[in-house]
Amino acid sequence: MAITAFTGDDLDAGQISGLSDLSGITPGLFVGGDNSLGSSPVAIRGIGSLNLSVGADEGVGIYVDGVYQGKPFTNQFSFIDVDSIEVLRGPQGTLYGRNATGGAIVIHTLTPGPEVKLKADASLTNLNGYQARFLLSGPVLEDRLYGKIAAGHAARDGYSFNPTSGELLNDMNNTMFTGALRWAAPGDWDVTLRGYHGKNDASFAYKNALDALPVDVIPATEPNESTKRFSSGTLNVTGLIGNSQFTSVTGYTRADTFYLSSSANVGLTQVLMDPIGSRQWYQELRLASSSDSAFSWIVGANYYRETAQNRTNFVLLFLPLGLNFYGDLKTSSRAGFVELGYQITDLLKLTAGARYTVDDKQWHLCNAAGAYTNLSNLTPGVCDGLYENDEDEWDALTPRLVLEYQWTEDVFGYVSVTKGFRSGGWNFTEPVTGPEAGVDPEEVWSYEVGVKGEFFARRLRANASMFAADYSDLQVRSPDPVTTLFSLRNAATARINGLEVELLARPGDSSTLSATITYLDATYSDYAYVIAGSPVDNGGNHLNNAPEWQVSLDAEHEFPLPNGGSLMPRLELRYVSDVYFTEANQFPYGGKAHETINLRLQYLAPSGTWGFRLFADNLTNQREPTYAFEGITPDIVGVMIPPPRLYGGQMFYSFR
Repeated sequence: MAITAFTGDDLDAGQISGLSDLSGITPGLFVGGDNSLGSSPVAIRGIGSLNLSVGADEGVGIYVDGVYQGKPFTNQFSFIDVDSIEVLRGPQGTLYGRNATGGAIVIHTLTPGPEVKLKADASLTNLNGYQARFLLSGPVLEDRLYGKIAAGHAARDGYSFNPTSGELLNDMNNTMFTGALRWAAPGDWDVTLRGYHGKNDASFAYKNALDALPVDVIPATEPNESTKRFSSGTLNVTGLIGNSQFTSVTGYTRADTFYLSSSANVGLTQVLMDPIGSRQWYQELRLASSSDSAFSWIVGANYYRETAQNRTNFVLLFLPLGLNFYGDLKTSSRAGFVELGYQITDLLKLTAGARYTVDDKQWHLCNAAGAYTNLSNLTPGVCDGLYENDEDEWDALTPRLVLEYQWTEDVFGYVSVTKGFRSGGWNFTEPVTGPEAGVDPEEVWSYEVGVKGEFFARRLRANASMFAADYSDLQVRSPDPVTTLFSLRNAATARINGLEVELLARPGDSSTLSATITYLDATYSDYAYVIAGSPVDNGGNHLNNAPEWQVSLDAEHEFPLPNGGSLMPRLELRYVSDVYFTEANQFPYGGKAHETINLRLQYLAPSGTWGFRLFADNLTNQREPTYAFEGITPDIVGVMIPPPRLYGGQMFYSFR
């Protein structure tokens, strides 16, 4: 029930082009910086990405046009044809319940229809940045066939400098294409075929937080290269079967990441990931009631199949010694779900549902050492005959219960109880046997009470929710203090309590104020273990990617001009308290509390179809790390530094 929704117009007004832009304005959502494994950590209410290559699942489900995205390699691509986004906070027990112990992000792209739509924009920024996007949608055959095509490209120079090679690092070069055909078939049936392709080239590099160099100086002995590719196809079919609404969602997704780096651990290591990849099929069938009776229902089933692989080559140059971490995962998941709703009275409604999931996984792992001493003499076949195998099956029943009460015509409240489940898995740097062999499933019971309402002639909209969640066998990622390699463990228990508030006010016809406030108390209740004979107790520490406070405030006012156009300034304030990236809760393995200010000024022509924007993002030039990891020696802490202040202008055109 705790949902934050954005329309395409909302995204345009805030110049929101990716998931990282949503984290500042969505209660409980935190999106970190690139983690070198092909994605950015995404967490909702403190639960989310493990980002341990291919062996483990995500805690936040991401759906694009109904298709579950099993691996996070695609979450850095830009939005170019998004119609709406919904962020569902808290465990999802039924419809979006696959591995959604933290929540789900549901993205809907524009569905073509009879209305002709043409959108285009072009931007220029400092750092020699530019972006161009366009979208065209409309009828192909009158009343029967509709089409859409969209494309976008964005690039800028790097904001970091490598004095060893003289090159700029942390640049950007993104390209995205999408297309769709929709057939309005006879008999109230609708068929939409979509295709997507994206490519992201960059030179991601990590700063050593402990060196004495300026924040944007990053020496590196090897090139820093990153390439991500994403392609998918989706088929959505809807129609009536009797008085019931039928929905079919079919999708295929292919994602690959290539990564080469020697930053942070300069002169000590080489890292080559070639590739991290995923191939997945997804099929879901749903049948839902469509009548206006007091009783409503939805029943469905889905099947998910994935083949994923990781090829990580790691060189300790000071020995020298080559290490191989190769992993292959095959997943087959089946689930069925049902949700029933009953309008007990005109004011009181009860919703109950459940999902049953069965996951079968096969894991093939090679951890080898000594076959090479430099990436230049790495040869194929270093893991031939060295693979270890493991397999397991996990199942879970995740119920959901919601009671809603309509206090007045404009105010309603709810209470809910939901169970969430994240499947077990393996870590690509640890053996398949022994005490550190993989993790058990993660389970959570979540309890929530909330209210949503509109006040003062609907000039004020206010949503608030309080929640508590008890996690057992919480899956966590942390650097092993002995080997410095990433480890995957089950924390015994964790407790999350919080409060979220969303406000939207329109004090006048031309003014809009919005604010979000999140308080999150996300801590390990019991998380102790022994490493190399030394006890470690993280009980009471904050979870990773779980800042205690997040606050946003946006204000805009439209001033009419004599020519019939308008001028609209917009101010955006963001605050994030201390956030940690390891369970030890120590700096510099985290980002300290900071504020961010964005400014925008929009001119809209009298026709309402074109205009321009001037903007400055990160006006205060804050550079707190968005991701951190332990280096190969104690005097190295690798961190991802966000971009500096960016400013520029954008021309836009929209016809519909």
